[in-house]
Amino acid sequence: MKKIIYLVLATILLNCSDGYDNGLSEIRTKTMIKGNVSDVTRGIPIKNFKLVFYRRWDPVGQYAVDSEMVDSVRTDINGNYKISFDFIDGNTYGFNKQYYGSPYYTDFINGSKIIAGKENIQDIDAWYPTILKIDVKVKNNNYPPVGISNAVLNEKGGLIGPSVSFYKKQVDSIVYLKSKPDSNIKLYSGYSTGYSNEDFHGKDSIIRTSLLDTIYLKYTIDCNNF
Repeated sequence: MKKIIYLVLATILLNCSDGYDNGLSEIRTKTMIKGNVSDVTRGIPIKNFKLVFYRRWDPVGQYAVDSEMVDSVRTDINGNYKISFDFIDGNTYGFNKQYYGSPYYTDFINGSKIIAGKENIQDIDAWYPTILKIDVKVKNNNYPPVGISNAVLNEKGGLIGPSVSFYKKQVDSIVYLKSKPDSNIKLYSGYSTGYSNEDFHGKDSIIRTSLLDTIYLKYTIDCNNF
């Protein structure tokens, strides 16, 4: 009888150790990632900038990807940070930049895959947006809305901040858009007169921003000219 009980317990213990994580690598390697966070355009290091470092993995037998926080740090007075962690083979690692867009927008400078057992360098450009104060005049907005937005020219990342939409047929107003300082910026207007791709119209113009906190512009949108 005792032998049967011991056999049952052994089976339970084996099952407990061979559960959800079955198939995930147990190889752990001491690894470091460090770098600097600065407003590169203005040449200003960003102190007390919070970064959240996380890992992601694909659970065995699952289609969804799971993730968890590994560590969180804040930059020192010179904008430097350092994270030491156990690299688990088969996982991917990255940052959740908590201050993204509030107030800083962030771009990786020398981003690359993290190598286990190495001292990895990841610098971050955390640029503070300049404000486009735009005196906008909208004409003939017969199929509202018409929108205006901006993006950095020839760079990935899409639009900067939210776009602004207008619903009145004629508009004379001041709007504010966040933009990237000292950069070539595309101002874009989008307008649709129907439901198909052929009915959607867009126009853009290129401007150059400066290091000023606020840049004043005049912009006219005549929907009859799309």
